[in-house]
Order: sequence, then structure tokens, then C-alpha cells
Amino acid sequence: DTIKDNYKDIKKADEFLRMCGADPIGFASPFGVWNPSVGKALEKLGYKYSSH
Repeated sequence: DTIKDNYKDIKKADEFLRMCGADPIGFASPFGVWNPSVGKALEKLGYKYSSH
């Protein structure tokens, strides 16, 4: 996946969580799957920490 793809997917989940009243600041990678583009997308979205 590209940074753009990861950004789009994470932003969609972020918006849903915010609609539910949550204020997400951290990210847990599903099944521990990680690559550098996930980290870049999280940085762009302002996340403070991740499970990586």
C-alpha cells in the first residue's frame, strides 16, 4: 500500500471514531501488519503513537 492508500483508510476510520465521540491519538496495526507508509500516514494525521 502507498502512503496515500493508508492515509485514506486510516482517515476514514478516524472520522468514524470521531463521529462516535472518540478522540483517537494512537493506532494499533491490525494483525501487527506494518510498513513505513503506515507510519507516514499516521504522522500526517497527527497521531501521537502506534503499536509498532
